[in-house]
Amino acid sequence: MRDSRRGSEHRSVKVLVGILVIELIAVASLAATAIGSTKAKTISVAIVANGQMQDIARLTPSLFTKKSGIKVKYTILDEGKLRQITTRDVGSGGKSFDVVMIGPYEAPQFGVAGLLKDLTPMAKGDQAYNYNDLIPAVRNALSAKGHMYAAPFYGESSFLMYRKDILAKKGIKLSLHPTWQQVAAAARKIKTSSMAGICLRGKPGWGDLGAAFTTVLNTFGGTWWSSKPNGQPDKAQVN
Repeated sequence: MRDSRRGSEHRSVKVLVGILVIELIAVASLAATAIGSTKAKTISVAIVANGQMQDIARLTPSLFTKKSGIKVKYTILDEGKLRQITTRDVGSGGKSFDVVMIGPYEAPQFGVAGLLKDLTPMAKGDQAYNYNDLIPAVRNALSAKGHMYAAPFYGESSFLMYRKDILAKKGIKLSLHPTWQQVAAAARKIKTSSMAGICLRGKPGWGDLGAAFTTVLNTFGGTWWSSKPNGQPDKAQVN
């Protein structure tokens, strides 16, 4: 009894800057001086503390280490802390991690700056990886100037989901493509002391709030920053 509606074409994609393919031994480094061989015995990997990535950490010993002989040392952090640490490490030229989990916001910027390994040759060169099978929008978001700098492990997209039985009891009907004003009005009618009218991401952080809120902001014709004549960001437009 649930209905889901896609709220925007915006996608928030979580990615690993690395490809665990080619017999699960090809790994990309965060720094431009990437690991060039499989002789390394241990690599350091920073990932976000969510279910998908905890699964990959749990499966690594049997699916990766067992075949490659390479031990993976994971640093698992919440998204805000992970973004802060990896950005600071990259900006200072540090080499704390060989592989990090980033998104389409950082991948093109870090890649063009020469801070990431270009994964295109490995991705296209390994028939088992099937480079062309990647969703084009996701692949392009992780690329710059024809070079892919991150390999997607999973992707996210925003949508509206609601209980049709609850709306029916309240006599509420939503169109196929409701406006945010209509959604807000429905939420107010549904809200009671025992039931929230709507639930949205609200934890401080880009992925926890910023990325999802951007779809709302864009819908109302808003923007995070105004632009200077040369296209550079100017003044903040959200208080």
